[in-house]
Amino acid sequence: MAITDHSKNLAFANGLTDERALAHIEKIRAIGKKMKGIRVLAGIEVDILGDGSLDLSDSVLEQMDIVIASVHSLFNQDRATMTERLLKAISNPYFAAGASHGAAVAAPRCVPVRSGCGAEGSGQIQSGNGVEFLS
Repeated sequence: MAITDHSKNLAFANGLTDERALAHIEKIRAIGKKMKGIRVLAGIEVDILGDGSLDLSDSVLEQMDIVIASVHSLFNQDRATMTERLLKAISNPYFAAGASHGAAVAAPRCVPVRSGCGAEGSGQIQSGNGVEFLS
C-alpha cells in the first residue's frame, strides 16, 4: 500500500513543504511497523517547475519510496522548452534512485484549457538513470 500526498507548489492542495514531507514519511514508517503482512510505502507527487527542477529538496526525495513528478503550470511553453523541462526533471538522481520502489512522470495532458502543451519525442525519452517519459 502506498500513502502519497502533493508537494508544496500545489497550494490549493495544501501541499507538503520539506518539513511536512519528512513528517509524512515518519508517520508512514511508524504505521508500516505496525502493519503485519502489508508493506506501507511513503510517496509524493512533486511539481516539475518551469526550469525542470522539482519543488522538494533532494534530501527529502531520496527518502521517498514512490515519487511522481507532474507538470502543473506553464503549459504554454513551446515544445522544445517543455522537452528540456521534462528531461531535466527525469535526470534528477533522486527521482529514480530515491524512489526505490517506483518513479513516474505525468506528462501534461492537452485539454482545451491547456493548449500548447507537449514535448518532442513523447513516449521515447529516457534519462540516463533509467526513468522513461511516457505520454
